[in-house]
Amino acid sequence: MRNTILSFLLAGFALQAQEGRISGPVAATFFDEATSSVRAINGVPGAGYLSEALASADSAAVSPDGRYVLLSAQQRIVSIDLAGGATQFVSEGEASKIAWSADSAAAAFVRNGSLNLWKRDGNLLREVGAAPASVTRMAVDAAAEAVFTAAANGIARHHDGEAAMVLAPVADAAGLVLSADGKSLYTVSRSEHQVLEIDAHNGGAGLFARDAANPVGVALTRDGSLLVADAESRSVLRYSRSSRALLATLELSFSPARLDTIGDGVYLLNQRSKQEPLEVVAVQPSLAAFFVPAPQEN
Repeated sequence: MRNTILSFLLAGFALQAQEGRISGPVAATFFDEATSSVRAINGVPGAGYLSEALASADSAAVSPDGRYVLLSAQQRIVSIDLAGGATQFVSEGEASKIAWSADSAAAAFVRNGSLNLWKRDGNLLREVGAAPASVTRMAVDAAAEAVFTAAANGIARHHDGEAAMVLAPVADAAGLVLSADGKSLYTVSRSEHQVLEIDAHNGGAGLFARDAANPVGVALTRDGSLLVADAESRSVLRYSRSSRALLATLELSFSPARLDTIGDGVYLLNQRSKQEPLEVVAVQPSLAAFFVPAPQEN
């Protein structure tokens, strides 16, 4: 993404952007829920700073490759190419609970009570079923054109033309990620204090690990490791997916609230108020936590 922040105009509304005060490489771009804006982390892990807003939105999500942002603002859903600035109209209406596939080829969102799957190439949009009223997390399989949801009725798989299939009765899932091959889902049950691996096609959950006393989120690294944030022990646990062995533990100075992927090897641990710094964990070149201060406002 270029250091110069772009301004976009589409369908009668402006996505306001400002020149960031911090220049240099961009570690990640993400939707800042505290300020309802798309923002970047300028710099490198350990020496990163939060940019000013690139764009304002009601909801948004940046693709895992950091190239695109799908956002909802003023009753329109659009995609923006963060590298070139091109905009693409996706749909009328308001989107929420936006999630991208791991390969950045597709995104899912809730609109008017239904689950929608949008494929970036060809700008194809289709409904894949009704959205659970209590959906908290989603994962997307672009190749299979399937959307997975975590809700009060459990982890479910949704596909166009098929009834939703409940894969596992996990009512309090914190986090939901899909493996790159589309075969396994990973989540944590907060009440059972378990990390679970779920068969994404046939259903059924198996115990992956029970080391976390209060697991609050999961993430997958590009090398196939699984990260689990534990609020009680103030740590991030890194596992081998193949052996399920605990490879490393990163101790934190704070209690994590969640764990979300926001870039290649960069994971969001906490996001509170606009005035407080983000707390981030990076897995490259080594597992480490760092803070991301924001520029001072005028």
